[in-house]
Amino acid sequence: RRSVANHLNDIAKDHRDVALDLARRWLTLEGAGWTARHGMRALIKRGDPQALELAGVTIDADVRLLALSIERDRVPIGESAAFVVTLELASGGPAEVVIDYRVHYAGARGVKAPRVFKLARRRLEPGRPVTIRREHAFEHVSIRRIHPGRHAIDIQVNGRVLGSTAVEITPPS
Repeated sequence: RRSVANHLNDIAKDHRDVALDLARRWLTLEGAGWTARHGMRALIKRGDPQALELAGVTIDADVRLLALSIERDRVPIGESAAFVVTLELASGGPAEVVIDYRVHYAGARGVKAPRVFKLARRRLEPGRPVTIRREHAFEHVSIRRIHPGRHAIDIQVNGRVLGSTAVEITPPS
């Protein structure tokens, strides 16, 4: 199932409509829901309305960013930056939302395109703020070298960026 979902995700990158049609059909089959939803993750991260709807998300949820803070302004390479986000559904009934965060990594020749990471999927109630804390490791991995400099972190709900903060990444201590 994981392999099939990964293939569907790859198809979605170049052939959105084909992937959405496949996912729509698979969601009617018993036991294929996870595969379909996992296969649409690239579209969901991009905020594609049809993919979000298929995943059971309230597309037009009126979500507001109440607070976004980073615990340390300067973090050495190899350590983590912790941030805290507080969201609230401003109006309407309960809403199912997908909350992601995007990191704009500083590259050797400037800022790179943002990389999207999953933060949470929540059911929000009007007037009931939700606070989420996350640590993001700024360490070298096989596919990414971390460079010193300013790295921005955006909060994205249902594909819509609600706010941003930044952290200064310094050489290792």
